Amino acid sequence: MKNRKIVVWLRRRFKTVWSYAGNRRLKAVRARLKTPAGAVVGIAAGLLLGMGIGLVLPHSGHRSQPEARRHAGMSVAITRPAATASTPAKAVAKALAVVPPPAQATAAPAPISGPAGSSSQTAAPPGPAAATPPSEPAHAAAGRPAPGAPPWRRYATAVPPTHGRPMIAIDIDDMGVDVGDTAIAMKILPPAVTFAFLPYGPHIRAQVDEARRLGHEILVHVPMQPDNSRLDPGPMVLKVDQTAAEILRRLDWDLGRFSGYVGINNHMGSRFTSNAADMRVVMQALKARRLMYMDSETIASSVGYRVARAYGVPAVRRDIFLDDVPTKEKVLAQLAMTVAYAKRYGRVIAIGHPRPGTLAAFKAWLPTVEKDGVVLVPLTALLPQPARATAQDKAKLGAE
Repeated sequence: MKNRKIVVWLRRRFKTVWSYAGNRRLKAVRARLKTPAGAVVGIAAGLLLGMGIGLVLPHSGHRSQPEARRHAGMSVAITRPAATASTPAKAVAKALAVVPPPAQATAAPAPISGPAGSSSQTAAPPGPAAATPPSEPAHAAAGRPAPGAPPWRRYATAVPPTHGRPMIAIDIDDMGVDVGDTAIAMKILPPAVTFAFLPYGPHIRAQVDEARRLGHEILVHVPMQPDNSRLDPGPMVLKVDQTAAEILRRLDWDLGRFSGYVGINNHMGSRFTSNAADMRVVMQALKARRLMYMDSETIASSVGYRVARAYGVPAVRRDIFLDDVPTKEKVLAQLAMTVAYAKRYGRVIAIGHPRPGTLAAFKAWLPTVEKDGVVLVPLTALLPQPARATAQDKAKLGAE
């Protein structure tokens, strides 16, 4: 019976010790612990507390494993405490809360050093790449002439920086008739190359639209009567025996087949371009439409360039034919001559055609242009054209 009373007394004392924090009888508890009986109580309480811890520890292995959290490129381990019956729910929730890391001090961006004597600029922090605007034809990006500008300026291709290098303008005639070769030419030739489209091609408008989208300058390749009657320039050809009204009617048809061109040049036309009266009819029409003229000079007696200048029509004329012999080797030789001519006189105009041998030669030659120290420019870049080399000079270069 006495032992039972001691056990009851120990339980009461243990309960008092367990909840002593904040108890107003703290001093009394301390005083009792100083007595022999209090010492016994303290020992018993320690034993009971140790047994309780021993019962709890075997279950602590069920805590969740540390989880990796990525933040600013650093791996931070977060350990989730196990919730037990004695752990308040609010305390667990507070322990699980992820406290955001302190903001890192960001160093001020380094200044960009400007030229001597200029103020430094602050480098902007890197951000997402700016959206690329839709592409547009090269001629559309070139300064945009005023709406009232003549077509030879409005539809001109932008002139690349020349940096004083000799300029080469290349015109490809007879575009549009052979659909396959026309497509290959548009694929491999750079925008600085001018295209002259025959007005009677089967898909002429779509082809011209695509060429302009790619940035090429466009001419109407107007069929004109040749000396050789066995050659066929095609429909709506201009002939010397036609009246002025008929010439204008046919020319109007040729010029109405598509739009967006800077001017015209002659397809064949060795007989027609040698007739000053008929060429005056053509130049009056070009002057009224504010178009340019390129004399292909299919014959030495052509008066097209001189009549154009007399009427105030912007005009240039061909210097070298590239593919009278349309093999790759011969065309490459003519291209080498074109480079030599450009280096001697500062500028040159060459004419070729969308033929397999010519296109193969261009594919091999184009990568060498920059190394040769010359630059390709559109035809309008050479307006107006100064006095040209003499026949003797050209003969020395083998151009004739």
